[in-house]
Amino acid sequence: MARVKYLGRLKQLTKGEQAVIDAGTIGGMLKVIRQQHGKEAYLMAKKSHLVVNGENAGLYGGFRMKLKDSDLVMIVPVCCGG
Repeated sequence: MARVKYLGRLKQLTKGEQAVIDAGTIGGMLKVIRQQHGKEAYLMAKKSHLVVNGENAGLYGGFRMKLKDSDLVMIVPVCCGG
């Protein structure tokens, strides 16, 4: 069960700053977020930066990256501006 920290709008959508999610991969974690918090939270999380223990999950398999019980996943929404 990895710890997940929500940032930005995701904190509002999930009604919390952190959660413990039982999932074996990043993709599985996203599915749990959709089941628990709905489509909007899922889509926002899916297009956010996914940082596991300080490292970009994209460098380690992206949605297929395996999660361990000791992992901390930070979901950082993408900021844009001009």
